Order: sequence, then C-alpha cells, then structure tokens
Amino acid sequence: MRIGNKKERLEVGLHISDKIRVAKVCFPGGADKKDNKWRIADLDKADLPETLEEGGAIADPARLGEILTSLVKKMKLETVSVTASLPGPQVYFRTMILPAMSQRYLKKSVLFEAERFLPIPVAEAAVSVCLSKDLEENGEKRIEVFLVAARKQHVMNLKNSCQQAKLNLRTVEIEPLALQRIMKMPEKDSTYGCLFLNPGHCTICVFEGALLQYYRYFHLMAKETIWAVQNSGEASAGDNEETAIFYSGQIILEIKRALEYCYQQHKRDFDSVTICGSLQGFDSLQRALMNEFDFGVEIFVLETPDIFMDETEKKEKINTGEYLAALGLAVREVS
Repeated sequence: MRIGNKKERLEVGLHISDKIRVAKVCFPGGADKKDNKWRIADLDKADLPETLEEGGAIADPARLGEILTSLVKKMKLETVSVTASLPGPQVYFRTMILPAMSQRYLKKSVLFEAERFLPIPVAEAAVSVCLSKDLEENGEKRIEVFLVAARKQHVMNLKNSCQQAKLNLRTVEIEPLALQRIMKMPEKDSTYGCLFLNPGHCTICVFEGALLQYYRYFHLMAKETIWAVQNSGEASAGDNEETAIFYSGQIILEIKRALEYCYQQHKRDFDSVTICGSLQGFDSLQRALMNEFDFGVEIFVLETPDIFMDETEKKEKINTGEYLAALGLAVREVS
C-alpha cells in the first residue's frame, strides 16, 4: 500500500478477548527489522456476543466471520495477512524438563509426556514446542522446553472466520508473547511479571529473561458482586479509583499464585511486575501492590510511534493500553 508518496508494508493483529480488536500498523518499505520503526495506521473493535463463544471457544465461526467482515471493510484490510491470538481460556501451557536430545526427537518426546497432563487428547491438539534453555542436574544434561497447545478445531474455526472475512490467517500466537514484544521487556537474567488488565479479560504471565515461565488467564469478579459481598451500599459504579480498590484483592491473589508456582519450579521470586491494559492507570492498584509485595511495580506507557489516525477517541485507547496485545500481534513478523 502507499501512504502519501512513501511505500509502506502493512501488518495486522487480531486479538480476541473481551472484545474483538484489530490493529493495523505500517512499516517503511525495505526497513531493517532492527530499526523497529512502525506506525499505527488504524485501530478498531467490535463486541464479542455471548452466543459466539463458550468458555473462550469460538462456537459460531460464521458469526465471527460476519463481524470480522464488517471490520475488514471498514479498515480496508481485504486479502491482508493477519496474526491472531486464541481466547485465553482455550490455550494450555506447560513448562517441561526432559533429558537432552536432538531436535529430531524433541517434539515426539514432548507429545508423549503431554498425554499425562493435557485435558484434551494429543491427537486433537494443535501443539507448538519451543526449546527454552539447557540445564544440568546431578551431572546429567537436560533441556527445558515449553509447550503451548489448543484444540485443532478452535484453530480451524478461527481460520474459517478469517477466510470468510477475506483475511489470510498467517500465524496463531499466544497473548503473552505479543505483550512482551510490544512492551520490550528486558531479556536479561531477571524474573518479571506482566499483568494485562482489561474489563472481563485479564492475564498474568511471568518471564525469566526472554523466556515465558507462567501464563494464566482469569476474570475479575464483577464490581456489583464485590460490593454485595462487602455489604457496601455507598460504592458508585463508574468511579475508576473505587473500582481499582475492589479489584486489588483479586489481583493480589493471582500474583501470589504465580509467585508460588515460580518459586516451586525455579526457586526464584519476582524482580518486578509491570501493569498494562485499559485498567492500568489506577493509582490505588499500584499502591496496593507496592504495599503488599517487596518488588518493583510499574505502569506501562506505550511510547507511540507516528500515528496516521485522526480520531481522538482511538488515540486515547492507545494511551490506555486497550490495544496493546493487538499491536504486539501486528508487529510479530518484523520484530
């Protein structure tokens, strides 16, 4: 495509969570990947009907295709390749330690082990296996790998929906990797957590250096439910500060769960936690976490590249982090 007199390369990210979000970014033609120069050309979203998904699974790919078709026409994305993520509840993640072996036998060994813990038959799973790092235990060489799996049918449903909308589904990726890419988190020898918080869709993931070690999707309890539990008749819906106070207790429990897992598996605590997403800006949440834990807590702010969009509302959505995962998916092929 061309924007002005400058040739640009187009990339698209499709993030399905509490809503359907699409990010359209452009890169200068012939740009070196190391330059990491990109521009946000457009952002848009659509509601995710309750009848469209069941427990995170796409139950009605034809209806999703209709919604995507509307977004594609509006954003002028026909025949464009897209990187997408599956809804969090339908992705299974596991870190495994195996005897050292060649790549030739690695996936077969991982699939054999996966029969013991995957909640679905391996034959019905789409599986990705990545080598994490080399280890040595009691003088024996071992390797750490992580496995990501989802039902093949869920992947095919997403592919069919994209085809209906004239989108070319090139890659399906998990949400934490998209977040890590866009946030440019450190690749040094440190353990850090990432909290991605959107209404109705939250993720906590933990990285050791550049390597993903923990990933969990969770819902925050509805504000009204929390108010009822606490017998508070004075809470005012829509007040962001009060909402964050109510949410803090649930988020703290999720962080403690992640901390326990990381210490049991790797004998390490967090060095820091970064908060991102459309709920990221609550000062009371940051204070609550800093009071509860002894590691650093940061709020992520996207240093936005040049933006082509004119709509002020969409620019505000960039600053709140609502489209962070969609942007991370869009820049996958050039990062």
